[in-house]
Amino acid sequence: MTDSNDIQGIRMHGTGNRVLLVDITHLNGADPAELARTTRHAIDALLVLEDRGDDVIGVRVYNRDGSDGGVCGNGMRCVAAIGCPHGGELIMESDIGRHRGRVEPQGDGVWMVTVDMPEAQLGASAIGLAQQADADDCICVELGTGPLTLFPVSTGNPHLICVVDEAPSAELVNTIGPAAQDLRQGGVNLHLVKVLSPRSLALLPIERGVGPTAACATGAQASVAALHARGLCEADVEVHMPGGALRIELGTPTHVTGPAAIDRIEPQT
Repeated sequence: MTDSNDIQGIRMHGTGNRVLLVDITHLNGADPAELARTTRHAIDALLVLEDRGDDVIGVRVYNRDGSDGGVCGNGMRCVAAIGCPHGGELIMESDIGRHRGRVEPQGDGVWMVTVDMPEAQLGASAIGLAQQADADDCICVELGTGPLTLFPVSTGNPHLICVVDEAPSAELVNTIGPAAQDLRQGGVNLHLVKVLSPRSLALLPIERGVGPTAACATGAQASVAALHARGLCEADVEVHMPGGALRIELGTPTHVTGPAAIDRIEPQT
């Protein structure tokens, strides 16, 4: 069996969302899901990269618990940065299609990257919860803290968006985060969002297979799409998360812009 600590990879983070990038040729037959579960690196996701020809880099995402991560917007910004360290463009291919990344070096192992994402799909049917939706196509549930109204969105990953009036407490996060996973087979990403202004949101992501994270790019996109459809924000919004801010510009495609950086945190021992 290959020791997870012997795998050659690059530790990076996108807005604080820590990822380990590993070329598929370096796996030496190891199971990437098992590597994600056992690596001593403090990561939120393991990304396996593969050269698919025609200058396209394939990206497979594994959550920290080894489950299928679908697509990782923060991670793909890191892939683009490593692929174009001096600036330029890179085409990546995830489970949901192709993405163009545009890279601008900032110096000292930091890049500003814009990644194109498919337009978000709104509604409970988009994440397989049509039978649980109310007449407004929302999910109304009791998750141990009182009734909540959740807006379902798919960005290739399943999301539920919950608008809050105040910054969420640790108790709220620890209660509704795990409870939300039972709403959908395979889990769901839950995002607690406070509207700061029509062009500014504060978001706390709770990701399936991981828990609370510093950032979630697909969740930021999903939140802007859901709130814009309800007249709660504009189509060009800055989303503030514990790890930093992303700019979301809705459209076809949607542009997601934010930093990618070499992770200088040492692996856990």
